[in-house]
Amino acid sequence: MEIRQLEMLIAVVEKKGYMSAGEHLHVSHSAIHRQIRLIEEELGEKVFVRQGRKVRLTETGKLVAELGLRMKREVNAVLQQIKDMRELARGSLRIGTGTTSLIFFLPPVIRSFRKKYPNFDVHVATGTADNLIQDLLAGHLDLGLINEPINEWAGEKHLCHQRLYAEEFVLAVSRRHHFGRRHRIDWSDLKGVPIVSFPRATNIRRLIDAYFERACVVAEIAMELENEEAIEKMIDISMGAGFIAKRRVLKSRLHSVLVGDAPIVLNVAAVWNGSYTPRSVREFLTLCRAHASEHP
Repeated sequence: MEIRQLEMLIAVVEKKGYMSAGEHLHVSHSAIHRQIRLIEEELGEKVFVRQGRKVRLTETGKLVAELGLRMKREVNAVLQQIKDMRELARGSLRIGTGTTSLIFFLPPVIRSFRKKYPNFDVHVATGTADNLIQDLLAGHLDLGLINEPINEWAGEKHLCHQRLYAEEFVLAVSRRHHFGRRHRIDWSDLKGVPIVSFPRATNIRRLIDAYFERACVVAEIAMELENEEAIEKMIDISMGAGFIAKRRVLKSRLHSVLVGDAPIVLNVAAVWNGSYTPRSVREFLTLCRAHASEHP
């Protein structure tokens, strides 16, 4: 097998098809078909099987794909080390995070980084913890600021993480809501109350669902929105109550309510690919730690 063949196989996996992989690599999809057939002839096994218009990896294909990803990571690490031999004069840093961290934690860190390295580009993308982890593993991101728990990533040996700060979440309601004058309620008080919620795939939703389950209360989910700003707006126009970051509520027109006897807290961790940590990531992490220590 050649590196180019493995690159094509990985492209088919990541782009979910031969046509998209060809467009990504700027080659014809028939050329990719030929190279995949050569891999299969060499192995004497199929690496892909068709499912309608899509393809999926066989068990043999998964082993080959993992080999290709390892080689891709190692090549990228060597290239990055070569870049790091020069000064951090120019380049790019790709960061993934949630909307709360993007608005309330990252701005001063990014300002400090850009002031120190004015010719360095910082690109930020938002997404759920699961999606950001996949992007980190695939090499699409250099660093993630992601809500814990970390136990779901423990099997990913290439990932490193460090806890930065704690984010408290509260029940937010419109001041016109019947909880608008209350400061604490029990979980049982939320029976029948419409909830504007994050999607099930997010760690905050998993945490809130666990609280509801322990209280033997079935949450009445009225809306599922990925963007915390959108959740805030829906709460403000009385579409329901919702659990959002306390610091966001304090800067809004909403009213915050403590549910139960203890605060709801999610820790935010920096996560990166540990096979090789570029100097740009190390520098950005240093600024994140400093900001987290000053603003816990």
